[in-house]
Amino acid sequence: MTKANTAVISATNTAAPAAKPAETGATAETKAPEVKAEEPAKDIFADLPVVRVGEADVLDLSTLETSPERKYAKVAEDARTDKLPVMRGWKHTNAMLIAGHNKGGENGFKSGSVNGTILDIVTRAGKAGIPAYEVATELRKRQIGNKRSHYCTALPPVGWAEGWLNSAITVGIAKVHASAVAKGLVIPTAAKDTEATDAQNKAAVSKAA
Repeated sequence: MTKANTAVISATNTAAPAAKPAETGATAETKAPEVKAEEPAKDIFADLPVVRVGEADVLDLSTLETSPERKYAKVAEDARTDKLPVMRGWKHTNAMLIAGHNKGGENGFKSGSVNGTILDIVTRAGKAGIPAYEVATELRKRQIGNKRSHYCTALPPVGWAEGWLNSAITVGIAKVHASAVAKGLVIPTAAKDTEATDAQNKAAVSKAA
């Protein structure tokens, strides 16, 4: 073996190892930031008791915080005291409601609106109908957070839904079933302040702003 060949072999054996190719973004190990899963919103109605009022079993909402009651303060307090789902003396208390002819025109009612929610509730009930006091309760529950009404920052007070339902029946969004009647609620007689209660009732059944 010549000195030249020996030098070539020696240089080959001692040469530095080839550098590894740089890892690309596709192959490099990258740690994604840890994202904490959001906890589902608590259902404030899940643990509420169902109470018997007259012949009906109703969800007791009396312990829940409501939006500022304003003009509904008196009727709301009366209902809360007696665990009533609607205001005392409401003319449609024991009615069964079904869908009416008014579907909101060509484009329908806006999803999530008060009237749209009323129509959805009574439509889902079908031809058999649904007790008006259940419609009032469901409407209050589903309108929490409606930014168009200061009565919906939290659970709307008793009296608010009744006003909207009166209007909905008047304009044909819902209608009273011709023959069916709901299981009756026992509506306690008003206390001595009858005149004040009547005045509050009249105000409460007007359409909520």
